[in-house]
Amino acid sequence: MKWTKQDGTQVEISEMSTEHLKNTLAMLKRKGYVSPEEWEAHLAAAFSFSGEMSSYYAEQEADRMKVHAAIPALEKEYAKRLRS
Repeated sequence: MKWTKQDGTQVEISEMSTEHLKNTLAMLKRKGYVSPEEWEAHLAAAFSFSGEMSSYYAEQEADRMKVHAAIPALEKEYAKRLRS
């Protein structure tokens, strides 16, 4: 998977420096992005709430969540580097 840098150039996630991976993940989290898995878990939890209003508010929050597909690949590569 490729990451598009701020200047528009693309780089393979596996070729990013460890510091770049760390900073990219921090930036995405700071901007409120979540992984597709986090979004799905939140949505599943929304349907498990009892009460119409609880479920409604949880669904509304899920609709406002920003999902970024690269987060799992970035996290996997960063974790791999930390283990090394």
